[in-house]
Amino acid sequence: MSVSVNMPHKLTSFTACTVISSLTCEVSRNGDLLDLLYVLCGDLPQISWPASAAAPQRRLRLWEHTCFEAFIRRPDDDAYIETNASPSGDWHCFRFSAYRADMQVASMPTLQVLDCAVNQSQASLRVQLDLTGWLKPADPLQLGLAAVIQTSAPCHLYYALCHTASKPDFHHRDSHTLLIPGVDHDNPLWH
Repeated sequence: MSVSVNMPHKLTSFTACTVISSLTCEVSRNGDLLDLLYVLCGDLPQISWPASAAAPQRRLRLWEHTCFEAFIRRPDDDAYIETNASPSGDWHCFRFSAYRADMQVASMPTLQVLDCAVNQSQASLRVQLDLTGWLKPADPLQLGLAAVIQTSAPCHLYYALCHTASKPDFHHRDSHTLLIPGVDHDNPLWH
């Protein structure tokens, strides 16, 4: 059974931007698997893209370059996971016990960049997270979706579902606004 929230969720820039015309993310959940499809449109030659990794792996500091992120929590929990997915294929996951507290490398969930395609006007990045062992399929999820986009200028653009502070802060719980239901066979979102 899968739950699909396939309408594109719009991410907005913290500052005005003429390079990017839109950034969206579609989310679907199939039991323990969470799929994210980020789609970026605009003048993409002005964006700095990391080179493809020959052997994608966990890598620190991905957010210093173009990187797509998700923040995942149970709605009733202060603890959360931060995931970083680079167009290079490299990735990382971190666990926090509360807002920016007790950061640790997370062994669960695991993340895989399934596909990245870039042309002159559109880029897409498909990420799959395996949440096995971290939560049960019946658990709802509260998500924050975000991205750091590095331009060739160079400068960084910060995108999120919403911005709630005076500076970009993807960790702020108020920016984790997307609720994904758990397994509920009576829920019409399940098919």
